[in-house]
Amino acid sequence: MTKKDKSPVAPAAQPKKYPFWFYFAAAFLPFIFLLLIEAGLRIFNYGDDYKVFDKVYSSYSDLLFLNSDVARKYFVNLKNPPTAIADGFSEQKKENTYRIFVLGESSAAGWPYIPNASFPRHLRRMLELKFPDKNFEVINLGMSAVSTYTLRDFTEALVEHSPDLVLIYTGHNEYYGALGVASTQSVAGFPFLNNLYLNLIEFRTVQLFRDAIRLIWGSVASGESDEKPVQNETLMEQMVGENLVPYNSSLYTAGIKQFEENMRDIMELLRKNKVPVILSTLTSNLSGNKPFESVKTEGHPDAASVFRDALEKQEAGDYASAKKLFEYAKDLDALRFRAPSDINKIIRKLSAEYKLPLADVEAAFHSGSPGGITGNNLMVDHLHPNVTGYKLIADTFLDIITDKYLEDGDSSSITKEDLRRISWEKFPFTKLDSVIADLRIKILTGSYPFAAKGAENKLVESFRPADKVDSLAMFVVDRIMTLDEAHFKLAEYYWQQQDYASAAKEVSVLIEERPFNTSNFEQLINMLIDVKQYDLALHYLQRYDKINSNAYTNKWLGSIYLDRGNHSEALKFLQKSFNFTQNDPQLLYNLAGAYYLNNRPKDAFEAIRQCLKINPQNQAAQNFYSQLKPLVESLQ
Repeated sequence: MTKKDKSPVAPAAQPKKYPFWFYFAAAFLPFIFLLLIEAGLRIFNYGDDYKVFDKVYSSYSDLLFLNSDVARKYFVNLKNPPTAIADGFSEQKKENTYRIFVLGESSAAGWPYIPNASFPRHLRRMLELKFPDKNFEVINLGMSAVSTYTLRDFTEALVEHSPDLVLIYTGHNEYYGALGVASTQSVAGFPFLNNLYLNLIEFRTVQLFRDAIRLIWGSVASGESDEKPVQNETLMEQMVGENLVPYNSSLYTAGIKQFEENMRDIMELLRKNKVPVILSTLTSNLSGNKPFESVKTEGHPDAASVFRDALEKQEAGDYASAKKLFEYAKDLDALRFRAPSDINKIIRKLSAEYKLPLADVEAAFHSGSPGGITGNNLMVDHLHPNVTGYKLIADTFLDIITDKYLEDGDSSSITKEDLRRISWEKFPFTKLDSVIADLRIKILTGSYPFAAKGAENKLVESFRPADKVDSLAMFVVDRIMTLDEAHFKLAEYYWQQQDYASAAKEVSVLIEERPFNTSNFEQLINMLIDVKQYDLALHYLQRYDKINSNAYTNKWLGSIYLDRGNHSEALKFLQKSFNFTQNDPQLLYNLAGAYYLNNRPKDAFEAIRQCLKINPQNQAAQNFYSQLKPLVESLQ
């Protein structure tokens, strides 16, 4: 038998080996792709820049403001998020400046009033009176419907800007505020996911995905729903959805835990950067606001019955028992727009643990209320103070600041009582601002949860404007007219009536509201000078000059002092104005007069000569020149 030859077997094909860099590039290709998309989106300015502070206004290139877009970061699906207060501060901190940042929610922002009525503005005005030689920057970072997640972000930013002090008044919004545990503006109610979202949403690519999901979801929801959208929902309605939070439930506990963890993060940031802090307890309306939602929970009565018992005790004069019951009824309220007592317990604990001064606003409000129970005497709704209440918060902080943080030797001799009286007398607030606030309160308290959901707002419907002020206030609230336009309209009206003081008051509100808007100063001062109201004009000129000393302020300060016969002061200011500009014939004419009255005829003659070079037709200047020429020649 012949042995059959075997054919050679081809070796198996070996997989091709690629160099290491190939696998590295393949693994990172998706990331490179995302980076290119991110770069493209930024180049084409897609999305929002969520830096906390920015140069918002080109007119004030040396000032930083709270970024007007930053609220969009925290309100995940709200079309019109709350706005920021325009409290500017110098990018480069100036010498002799004491810088205070205020962290908080709508009560810090001063709702329902304009910022002039907020406690940070009250505080700044009193500090300026007490320490006239210091420059105070009190930057109000308060914003409606935010929680401590927002405040933690703001703290990370503010420590980079040389704060001398931080004031914190917060805690009402841990349930329904942005990213709160029961809020419609929450990612999933879990701290880890909220923190992940806050980190990722800075990327424009993530904003693109978010906007795409909103668009798709909005189309699907509108196509499937037969319900008509609710019109004119208040921010409270939009934030709460349908979520109740029974006392001691898992959701209740989650809110308390969220508050403490975020506050500890804030405390650690400030301690690490050696920034002094004043914490504050919270206040709310106990006797004047019945519980919004009363539900039975195991081991506890319902909130409504406890509130009724509290009213009976109050009526009987047993205020101590009534106070405890009102507090208990608030804690049992399952619609948690008011911070439960556990929030104040945490604030007190953190104050002791970190050895921080505590502004006991809760105690101050009880002390200032009948029977020692905070109610409608200091509140406009469930938790927002009235004007007197905001002033009381400022007073409580002021006592600590003046006692612990500012040298008494730098202060004026004014007593605290006189300080508060003068500040109140000069309060930049008019009837127009009051009516605007009243209308905002009606919009809120005539809607859910103060009234049935979806019910007609009877408080708003019943309002009838009785005069020009009421009409202008309606236009502002309905966003037909801006606040500035309304105040100027009212100022024009008073001006036509020759009520110059009232006209000046309307514009002065805007000056205090936006002190960096110098055009308001100049418009008011020009109006006053035109009708020879020099005393009022001098007051605003001095304030304007302190903020921004320029050719305009020095010219008119000098001119008014010249008219009053204070020749040396007049010359000082007019010379300062001349250092800014040498081409103003009116300035040169007044400067010539000041030189002459200060026995400097040669300088007077040179000034009037320059005046005529610019405006040779000026008859008054020609006459003055003719008088000065022989005098100067005789001195040669």
